[in-house]
Amino acid sequence: MAQKKTRLGQAADLRRLAEEIARKNATQSPDNLEAMSPETIRQTLHELRVYQIELEMQNEELRQAHAVLDALHTRYFDLYDLAPVGYCTVSEKGLILEANLTAATMLGVTRNGLVKQPISLFILNKDQDIYYRHRKLLFATGKPQMCEVRMLRRDATPFCVRLDATVPQGGKGESMSRVVISDITERQQAEEKLRDSEKQYRTLFEAIADAVFLIDQETGHLLDVNPAATRMYGFNREEFLQMTAMDVSAEFEKTASAVSKPVPFIPLRNHRHKDGSVFPVELTASIFELEGRKTII
Repeated sequence: MAQKKTRLGQAADLRRLAEEIARKNATQSPDNLEAMSPETIRQTLHELRVYQIELEMQNEELRQAHAVLDALHTRYFDLYDLAPVGYCTVSEKGLILEANLTAATMLGVTRNGLVKQPISLFILNKDQDIYYRHRKLLFATGKPQMCEVRMLRRDATPFCVRLDATVPQGGKGESMSRVVISDITERQQAEEKLRDSEKQYRTLFEAIADAVFLIDQETGHLLDVNPAATRMYGFNREEFLQMTAMDVSAEFEKTASAVSKPVPFIPLRNHRHKDGSVFPVELTASIFELEGRKTII
């Protein structure tokens, strides 16, 4: 940087010298110019040549700087336009001021079709209140806000998105927000399938006529029981979840050991009812992984 300033300073001095020489020579008559010594002419030409080289160097530096800026500009817009999420700049009134190509593709419109349009135009009517509260809180607090709503494609197909919005600091003029639009449709569908699966499991678990226990193999704690178990043993579910398998069977360790064998053999066991009575049971059991821990069922 210091070297660049030095060259610029030298160039400025040479420019002033060249201008001074030019002004001086311009006032001289042809006779006086002819009277200039060869050494003076050579010196003047040398100084002008140096000045020309300095200017050429400055022009090359400027050209290279412009090339770097153009490359960075192109790279920025490539990253902005082709990002995996949608980017929008939205005014405090809710108008889209700018959008990237991904946001336009998500909604099935051109970018020009987004600009100056209210973002609420692309949000499902049933989710308008969610977005309104989100935007109001964003500008009231100035803190980043997030909400999940359903947006509409051009063909009116709804899809689930997460909106992450921030208000830039130090902005001038009308307040605006920067909004990141993430398509979470697949995640929502996966969560819905998981809920359906859990519901089916729970229905099956509770409908089985035999008593079923889920037991932590390491600690022996009861993780869950079905309604048939509460009827058979007399304890309610909340009481069961405070107990271990040892509380209903003094022979749990033998059972756990038998289950861990390749071909488990579990003879009749004596279990305890809530009223203290003992009754024989026939067991079938296996081990599976549940939330990262080995569980006996």
